[in-house]
Amino acid sequence: MWLYPVFDFFAKNRWAQIALAIVATIATLGLYLAWRDNGVRKRVKLEQEAETAKERERVIATAQEEVDNVQDAKDAALAAPDSLPEFSSADELREQAPAIAKVILRDRSGDQRGS
Repeated sequence: MWLYPVFDFFAKNRWAQIALAIVATIATLGLYLAWRDNGVRKRVKLEQEAETAKERERVIATAQEEVDNVQDAKDAALAAPDSLPEFSSADELREQAPAIAKVILRDRSGDQRGS
């Protein structure tokens, strides 16, 4: 009942009808654009989450690879003394395995690791 004068005003005034149509069109267009942008945001968010998951998997695989490499190196280092032949003197070691002798017989006077 109290809206009757409003409807009567729009029914009798052509410019008010045009203005109402423009406002309704702008509001509808704004709602459509907001709905469309929301869909784009959701899609971009899902794509970013998928990329993050792939990157996380790659990082975990790389880290596991590094752990495996360290473990292999550790196992090889622990097994190395068993794989060396017995030498009776440093001279014999220098003659038969110069690369190993260079490491084993190096000067440790400046080495700070042991102190």
